[in-house]
Amino acid sequence: MRWISSIILLLTFSVCASAGLVTYNSEANFQAAGSIAYNTNWDSFTGDFEYPGDPYTIGGVTYTSGDNVIVGPESFYGNLRSMMFYNFWTPLTADVLPTYNMLGFDAGVITGGGSNSLVDITVYTNFDTYQFNGLTVPYATNPLQFFGFITDSMAESITGFALSSENGELWAPGITDVQVGNTAAIPEPASALLTGCAVLLLGVLARRRNA
Repeated sequence: MRWISSIILLLTFSVCASAGLVTYNSEANFQAAGSIAYNTNWDSFTGDFEYPGDPYTIGGVTYTSGDNVIVGPESFYGNLRSMMFYNFWTPLTADVLPTYNMLGFDAGVITGGGSNSLVDITVYTNFDTYQFNGLTVPYATNPLQFFGFITDSMAESITGFALSSENGELWAPGITDVQVGNTAAIPEPASALLTGCAVLLLGVLARRRNA
């Protein structure tokens, strides 16, 4: 009967390692869900272009695009706020310190066309990769769009993210107000699931010792 115990053990790990990501389009609701450790913007930069280096780490996030650039409100793109972009347009990529299960930012795009763009956002965690395609992101002369992501278990942490334009190489998605943090506690359904997994796992291990 060892094979039955092995199957039960495998199913136990599968259930306990289940992953999930909750999305937010309200910054207020996102912030109310936990505690924000860092909230990073570049509003103090009021010039046109600044190159902070690559990789560039600030506020629990390391920007890894290859050629990071902060585009300020004095640039010819007309964006209202200073934002982090990839100097070669797309994608903007970053790593997150693997101690947070909350990630949020305000996003906008710049281009010679001066219009909105469809953007794909990828969020990486220690459990899985989550893809959100075809999101409408406003041109950065308009109010920016907030995107928030929270894992539904404290065991799952956010490790990175990427923004890619669907409109091609001459459209650049950028971000500001980059927030990372943690929820106050594991939601009750997840807590109950973890408790059940622990009890089941202990039972399986006891059966294997007695076999």
